[in-house]
Amino acid sequence: MAPPVASATVARAVAVNATRLPKYGGILPVFQALVHGESRLGGSIHVMTPEADGGTVIVQSAFEVGPKMTVYDCYQRSYEDCGPLTVSALDLIEKKDGSSLDGVDFGVEVQGPPSYFGPPSSDDWRSFRRSGRRFC
Repeated sequence: MAPPVASATVARAVAVNATRLPKYGGILPVFQALVHGESRLGGSIHVMTPEADGGTVIVQSAFEVGPKMTVYDCYQRSYEDCGPLTVSALDLIEKKDGSSLDGVDFGVEVQGPPSYFGPPSSDDWRSFRRSGRRFC
């Protein structure tokens, strides 16, 4: 997130991510998750911070990745959850009654350590092709 944008969000901006943060932040998160063999994906709503995809996770969903699901299928399935997740996140934030969201524990059990990915490398593309997965 560009610093001017993140700093303009004084108290309560949220962002949507197509994976279960803190894993697979960054560019093409679903692609990266599939390259790394994840069989369970989902959407995340998190507090927006200057560090891209680094804010506290407010709510998440999860679904099993079927053997024939494409990258497109996984994004579509993840984003189907994100509308209702956003409503849930906003309800939770409203209950915080004006307090800052910095460091608030929303009770989400995060799966694994944080990771962040830039554009896919040549090795990532080769691994993706070898996996038999497709984009669409």
